[in-house]
Amino acid sequence: MNPLLKQKLDELDITEPGECWYFPRHRADFINVCYIISKIKLAKENGFTTPKEIEDFVSKEINEENKRLSSKGITLSSGTRITNVGEYYGLVSHARLASEKEPTATFTEITNRCKGEFENTRSYQDIVNRQIEKIYLSSSIDRESASGKARSEFRLHPILLLYKILLELGIATGTHEVSITEYRTFIVTTKQYTDFLDTLLLIKLYRDSDDSELENKLQEYIDKSNNFNHLLSVIPYLENLHIENNKIKLNLEKLVEVTQKVVNFERKLKEYTLDPNIYLDFLGSTKSLYEVDSLDNTVDSQNMVRSDNANYTISKNMSGKNILLYGAPGVGKSHLIETQYCSDPSKIERVVFHPDYMNTDFIGQILPKLDGIMISYKFKAGPFTKILKNAIEDTNGHYYLIIEEINRGNAPAIFGEIFQLLDRDSDGISKYAISNQDISEYINDEVDTKIRIPSNLTILATMNTADQNVFTLDTAFQRRWQMQMIENNIDKCSFKDTKILDTSVTWGVFNTLINQHILDNSGATLSSEDKRLGAYFISEDVLTQELDDQTEHIFFSEKVIKYLWDDVYKFNREQLFDSHYQSLEQVINDFASLRTDKRFNIFIKELATKLSENEGLQLEPLLDE
Repeated sequence: MNPLLKQKLDELDITEPGECWYFPRHRADFINVCYIISKIKLAKENGFTTPKEIEDFVSKEINEENKRLSSKGITLSSGTRITNVGEYYGLVSHARLASEKEPTATFTEITNRCKGEFENTRSYQDIVNRQIEKIYLSSSIDRESASGKARSEFRLHPILLLYKILLELGIATGTHEVSITEYRTFIVTTKQYTDFLDTLLLIKLYRDSDDSELENKLQEYIDKSNNFNHLLSVIPYLENLHIENNKIKLNLEKLVEVTQKVVNFERKLKEYTLDPNIYLDFLGSTKSLYEVDSLDNTVDSQNMVRSDNANYTISKNMSGKNILLYGAPGVGKSHLIETQYCSDPSKIERVVFHPDYMNTDFIGQILPKLDGIMISYKFKAGPFTKILKNAIEDTNGHYYLIIEEINRGNAPAIFGEIFQLLDRDSDGISKYAISNQDISEYINDEVDTKIRIPSNLTILATMNTADQNVFTLDTAFQRRWQMQMIENNIDKCSFKDTKILDTSVTWGVFNTLINQHILDNSGATLSSEDKRLGAYFISEDVLTQELDDQTEHIFFSEKVIKYLWDDVYKFNREQLFDSHYQSLEQVINDFASLRTDKRFNIFIKELATKLSENEGLQLEPLLDE
């Protein structure tokens, strides 16, 4: 069994029965709850004061309502304990006895909407959605187990966590659903909203497993927690979710709405650390979960945003981005960064990814330091952490982390948990914060401050599409970047009219004809569009060496000709090179030893002729196809 699943099973084995998402064991429908509350209110208005008097009055009134509602197929229960559910929905205040619970502003809003005919749920369905989404675990209304500790660590809005899980599964698998078993074991035992990645991983591992022991163990936990885990009964009353074929599914018609709700929630709110009474006041109010100004991290709604628990402010006006510049090798990606983004070394951290580059190189690591005879251990920051600190401390400057050759390293592994920070809101600030003690202490001198990428830090990455088989960037990684293709336009190259060595052929003519040949023979090359020569594949000084400098002649051939032999036409070299060549060594030696346009006799006769005949010809730039 997978070690992570085994660890989860061990945790479930020792959990208390109520250590899960708790909901009262009563009917959860708003119709019944609202009618009971309305009858308790009416009993008090009629002068009944004792619990027994109120209970009898409510029972009699509900019997009358059932006669009226029977034609609609509705039967109400008369027990006043159902008001415990009303507390969770924010319809009544929190009190020990049902007779002591007072209707809230939300209940009044519903009553006004439906004019007391609570079976008309369509008139207040939006309120139903709003109030269920506001349910929070654990608060003072959460009935804990006898030990008083079972749910003490739970701090989340369970429906928002469920939305998040379904959205992420939809992105990963194409299906926005979870099984009831997955819900009752992995999801309802999630204690913090920020633990959603762990929950997703467990679901994936469970789906990949065919271990019968695992199924038996999960069923044991389900049986143990069955008397507490009733939040499942609430789901059918939400428009955004439904249960079908033993699965909880996201209503795809509400996909955009649910996505926006999750985005707004993650952008505006942090975990509750407030007095329970403040939460109860909010729960009974007519505000939605996305309108809680008291929990907003705003410092100045016009210009500044304060990051979660941080001791610094970040300008909203800079709108940092994650930009991935891609194109054929040599199209000028790095040149574009310097000319269009930033050339100030004091505001740049530059790193090159490669197969041996690791997360500890990128983020930083704790290393030993010898001080005399004493050894101490200190965190040494990597380029990401260094530029993050600079951006946070200088809110008036815009900083850039430049990652060259991002796909030549295992980018998702190198980023690690920082990957979560790449999701940014419209202001350029990370939507989700992470906890990293080393980074936090390095930046803020305290370990508990959560980390976000500020809006004045842009991450720029370059990728040669010819190298995309080195390490593949998966869809989840790529979608967090603004992809920008750099056009391979030789006409914009400043040295396109420079002749190659002692030949009559300019770099512009050579580049254009070779690239056209690559596209025309796409069946003979791999990813032909990606294999073209970029306008800046070589530098100008390689083209203008003295003719008697044999070494430099060979350098040109080893840079350009070798690339065409080894990479572009690796499997069909006769498509470009004269058929008598058997090795790269022969090709390079002939190119170096021949003179003038005869150097291009290494190519097939048709191409060699085209190169010579196009002496000085000003061609239109080759358009990307």
